[in-house]
Amino acid sequence: MSDRKPENSILPLILNRRSSRAMTGGTVPHAQLLSLFEAARWAPSAFNNQPWRFLYAHRDSVHWPLFFDLLGEFNQSWCKNAGALILLIAKTSFDHNGEAARLYAFDAGAALALLPDDDAARSSAARAAIVADGAMSPPATVPLPPSNAG
Repeated sequence: MSDRKPENSILPLILNRRSSRAMTGGTVPHAQLLSLFEAARWAPSAFNNQPWRFLYAHRDSVHWPLFFDLLGEFNQSWCKNAGALILLIAKTSFDHNGEAARLYAFDAGAALALLPDDDAARSSAARAAIVADGAMSPPATVPLPPSNAG
């Protein structure tokens, strides 16, 4: 039980949320990742565009070094023991008309916010970290699925 005291009534799931940096290095099952992404899919977005995409690398995969090297030195110090790394990217235009989606980062943030809550409900840990340069687009070295071009 948490000893944290909210100023107003909030859900226990929110009150007990932690930003853990203690990772075990254990395997993250593919099904668990899919469940996290499903939770994010239900986040609200302008015109229900859902501009976010999650790319991931399991610890022992060929993509792990690429994802790991995107992190700043401090985040590498605790992410080195993660079972998987997830990269959030967002499309900056609407699918229905191609116009600029000015709130794409807000929409992607809403999806990202649901990951730790869903994972906490499963007694696991998900934590956000920012890439080294804070770029809003993935480096050219990260292979993107064809449906996310643009």
